[in-house]
Amino acid sequence: MIVRGVLSSASLLALAIAAPALAQEVPPAGIQDQPQHAPATGQVRSGIGDTDGDIIVTGIRASIEASLNQKRQSDMVSEVITAQDIGKFPDKNVADSLGRLTGVNVVTGSSAGGGFGENQSVSIRGTDPELNLTLLDGHSLATGDWFVLDQANGGRSFNFSMFPSEIVGSLEVYKSAQADIPEGGIGGTINVHSRLPLDLPSGTFNLTAQGAYNDLSDKWKPQVSAVTSWKNKAGTLGVLVAGFYEARSFRRDGQEFLGYSTQENFNNDGVDVAYPVLIGDAYFTQERIRKGGTFSVQFKPSDRLELIATGLYTRMSANNVNVNSMAWTSKLVAENSTPGTPGYALGKYTTKEYDGVSYLTSAAWGATGAGGTPAFGRVQDDIFRTAFSSTWNGTLEAKWRPADGMTVHANVGYTEGRGETTKERAWESYWQTGMSYAIAGKGATLSYPGLPTDPTSTAYLKNYFSGTWGGSTISPDKEFYSQIDLEQEFADSSWLRTIKTGARFTSHKRAVNATGILWAGNDTPAVDPEFGASGTNQIGLADVYAGATTPGNFNRRIGQPSRYSLADLGKVEDVLNTRGGTSEAFYPPSSFSVKEDDTAFYAMARVGNDRNWRGNIGLRTIRHRHRHAAIFAQRDADDHQQVRRIRRGSRMAAPTGMFCRAPT
Repeated sequence: MIVRGVLSSASLLALAIAAPALAQEVPPAGIQDQPQHAPATGQVRSGIGDTDGDIIVTGIRASIEASLNQKRQSDMVSEVITAQDIGKFPDKNVADSLGRLTGVNVVTGSSAGGGFGENQSVSIRGTDPELNLTLLDGHSLATGDWFVLDQANGGRSFNFSMFPSEIVGSLEVYKSAQADIPEGGIGGTINVHSRLPLDLPSGTFNLTAQGAYNDLSDKWKPQVSAVTSWKNKAGTLGVLVAGFYEARSFRRDGQEFLGYSTQENFNNDGVDVAYPVLIGDAYFTQERIRKGGTFSVQFKPSDRLELIATGLYTRMSANNVNVNSMAWTSKLVAENSTPGTPGYALGKYTTKEYDGVSYLTSAAWGATGAGGTPAFGRVQDDIFRTAFSSTWNGTLEAKWRPADGMTVHANVGYTEGRGETTKERAWESYWQTGMSYAIAGKGATLSYPGLPTDPTSTAYLKNYFSGTWGGSTISPDKEFYSQIDLEQEFADSSWLRTIKTGARFTSHKRAVNATGILWAGNDTPAVDPEFGASGTNQIGLADVYAGATTPGNFNRRIGQPSRYSLADLGKVEDVLNTRGGTSEAFYPPSSFSVKEDDTAFYAMARVGNDRNWRGNIGLRTIRHRHRHAAIFAQRDADDHQQVRRIRRGSRMAAPTGMFCRAPT
């Protein structure tokens, strides 16, 4: 739920024309003068120029008209959304805005982490978000992930939750290839256009304040953004500065089926069954704070020369707690489901065959096996993470028109993103209890016979300790880029509109550096008689409990309300300071680095008469160099860890072309 109140969203020009705005409607000035071909990557900014005598109608209607004009005049398959007035996107972030385009789907999380409370990734025409390319004004933009599993994967998807919609001028989605568009977007390419000061009236100031309410967490949080722009009287020099601050309080309730496994000859019945490994009642809470800003300086002393400097910084702190209390099906199947053994505790069960596979759809186990061996039917993970993600970017851009119809465009810049879980601590404990489950619809009903019903009671809290883990994950993403284009227009030709050639170089580095903690309590007493506690009730949930439980309405909307006790981070750290304390060390299996150098050359011709046909044809060649380094856990004959470095290179030539019938 978003309640939006615009405290100030007016320039002197807007105030001056507010009264007679109904007199007539004309397209924004920036649209009237658009060339009759798709905008060159990184060269088009959305905005309202100064006009003499014209009445400009702005807002959502003008934005829709501008979007349709850009799409109509493009000679490639694309989608466009613009905001002619700053802050007119009725969305929380750029991903929400992209979701309004045809063929673009937005998701609230990755396949690794599931969905969270805000859209952050984009899928184009059904492809995975990892297969899309995101550009800012035509150049690459580094990003960082806040969720630890996404950090560890080191993927290429862009986290759009880093950007509020208010700081964006327009968005373009390219669904087809074009020679002058950087390679890498298999599903498509998203180009985010920023605002420029010379596009806006001097003295423009916009302030937007919102309140965001999360009904599960039952908290209001603020969201504020401001943009101000200035330019001199001659319209040759302008400065734009924008800033934003957003806070979010998220809570996610869910029931999770964490994988399936197969048990051969289940219950000695001669049938192999597939069963859910774990069925968890998950409780996730998070406090997000997103802040940052942008600036741009634009100098245009004449129609033949333009210099632009832009910068962006955004940081989102995303501390979170993820708790999952789970039915431990895999342990019961392995240890308590074989007739004739002391641990046999299996009662009634049902199976259902689907597509040739027999699934265990319900089952019940007692708390004690036939020979008195205990059954352990429930396990709980309490995970605490201090995390953030950040992105910053700086670009210098120049446009020079040495002759009529000729344009030279060059830019150089650097971008850096960082995703980091600064500290992770986890506590896993389990109970001696029976368990029964029955899958119904999209979920399952769970019960734990033998487990006390009061989760705050001593009998409930006195359980068994399994282990603890933690450490840190740091995932930096860096890229240097440079590009130069030369475009020649042919105004007198009946079919050839422009020829464009150019070159682009990028040097991209991505790494994941992980550490892990060591604690003697994770050993069993057999391994470490003094400190080992794993597999015993020497310590358990009671030692890290400070009185918190899941709320009374937890999982109420899912169909099976449940309540359980939660560990406390402070008490977890107190316990970890005992038994010799913890140490932290580099963790090779989760660490690697990648460096990619790409050099591209391209040439493209735009053709057509703009009456009944138009198109483009081009060729892009790329030279790719790839270096990868990873440290392996196995050691060589001298007991040194093995470091594997791989160097690869490739060359590719990709012809592109698109022809369409021009609208009449």
